[in-house]
Amino acid sequence: MLLSQHEALGIRTTITLDEDAYEIAKARAQGQKTSLGKAISETVLAKNRVDYEVDTSDAFSKSRLPPGLPKVSMKAILEADAELRNLCCST
Repeated sequence: MLLSQHEALGIRTTITLDEDAYEIAKARAQGQKTSLGKAISETVLAKNRVDYEVDTSDAFSKSRLPPGLPKVSMKAILEADAELRNLCCST
């Protein structure tokens, strides 16, 4: 899996949390034996993850995405593919 520069290095910032939110995040971090930042990051990402179904009823797998997600054009897909190929395959 390729990570952007920000994902690989993390982003250092200062945030203000409600006291109860801080206590919950701190307890979660201690329970998972991880950093407070990692625990908060995982919680935010989990709350924003998109689940979808895959229809495999015939020879072609089709994803059923939830309504309201933005459409992605074939041009955008090909551009992202070319960018990834340049990142991982350039010598």
